Amino acid sequence: MILVHGAANSGRVWTFWQDELARHGWSSHAIDLRGHGTSAAADLAITRMADYADDVIAFARTLRQAPVLVGWSMGGLVAMMAAMPCNARACVGLAPSTPARAFDASVALRTGVFGPEEYGITGRDPDRQPSMAERYDDDLPFSADHFEADGATHWGLV
Repeated sequence: MILVHGAANSGRVWTFWQDELARHGWSSHAIDLRGHGTSAAADLAITRMADYADDVIAFARTLRQAPVLVGWSMGGLVAMMAAMPCNARACVGLAPSTPARAFDASVALRTGVFGPEEYGITGRDPDRQPSMAERYDDDLPFSADHFEADGATHWGLV
């Protein structure tokens, strides 16, 4: 199983999943997409979703058998894009990002710097990062809550 993280994350977001999967006999690989986690630095301003899918496909081809892909948020879209080219046995998208079918020229592209501080990341130690609730409860005019339905969980803004 290949676990694909979302934007501004790394494979470490899957730590608890990997523990649980292992307890049930599943081997898993939580990869770091280019420019994330421990992977080599990359200019994310020019990185395409197809580049991330290529990362997953390249890793899948190193495995002895076709993988099951599981992706969360942006990683869900990446997993769906990589599923056919890497002959995935299955693909699961957890709250996947939606693909854009066409470029909308009416939407002005803005330039600027978007860094980890936007997510409350203040250092490289992942154990010292705020949780979603800690990050947003005091900063927004509405609350960030944890949603759970039939055992599936996701943080979101409500």
